[in-house]
Amino acid sequence: MSAPPKPTDMLRQIDIQSDAIASRHIAEITSESKSAYVQALNKDESLSVALAAADAAASSLIDELIGAAYYLRVWRAFATKSDSVSVNS
Repeated sequence: MSAPPKPTDMLRQIDIQSDAIASRHIAEITSESKSAYVQALNKDESLSVALAAADAAASSLIDELIGAAYYLRVWRAFATKSDSVSVNS
């Protein structure tokens, strides 16, 4: 029977996974924003409209990243057997 993983090993694994998740989300935010911006410009929209399209595309993806970050914080809290989870820190 193997010993349970050490908390520091678990936290290191959570950090590695959260970095990968954040990197993926950031790449997706960048890609989708640029795509929306270029599509608007290709439709001869004004610069303001193109920027608004990029902002709208990024906004929903940023909300997903915030949600993922929250669940990672909860996961980290459980891994460290924390009694409370601070969403603001």
